[in-house]
Amino acid sequence: MADFLVALADFDRQRLWVQLGHASVFYYLHRDLKLSKGAAHYRKVAARLIQTFPEVVAPFREGKLCISSVVELARVITPENSADVLPRFFYLSKQEAKAVAEQLASFVPLTPNLQRLHMTVSMQFLDKLDAARKGQGHAQPGASAEKVIEAALDLLLAQQARQRGAVKAPRCASRSTTSSRVEEAAPPRSMAAG
Repeated sequence: MADFLVALADFDRQRLWVQLGHASVFYYLHRDLKLSKGAAHYRKVAARLIQTFPEVVAPFREGKLCISSVVELARVITPENSADVLPRFFYLSKQEAKAVAEQLASFVPLTPNLQRLHMTVSMQFLDKLDAARKGQGHAQPGASAEKVIEAALDLLLAQQARQRGAVKAPRCASRSTTSSRVEEAAPPRSMAAG
């Protein structure tokens, strides 16, 4: 399996699936190799993981890293944390890997550009968030809640900017209206003198 994944990573890196008439390596795996969508997804993620983190090849070869745990590993591994995170996924089942990924994802060190937001939401909100994640499909598989909410905020801000651009500038008040307002606001002479 490891040799296949290494070859697939190279195949994907060179985008050879384009020459075969496919839109992505996923469709090549699913349509040409007749893999199920789930199996194609795992192998695609593993191939991309190998391209970004070549250090995962040895654990695949040694049987330490299971194909069913790569999706969860891919969610949390970064160039900065790979040496610490990778071994935590050795010999884990899919469910165990999911638990480790959730634990790691919940502990993200804060920086000036990365802050934590705690909020209580309704089940309706969570249902909408889940539907939005699923709607991402292959464009952003496994998109985080942050990515989905950020995309929604980007759309809302763009809509608001368009609406502001369509609003006409307020008209200036005429001088007679302005002077009468000033006269009304001025105190009576008897009060000003006294």
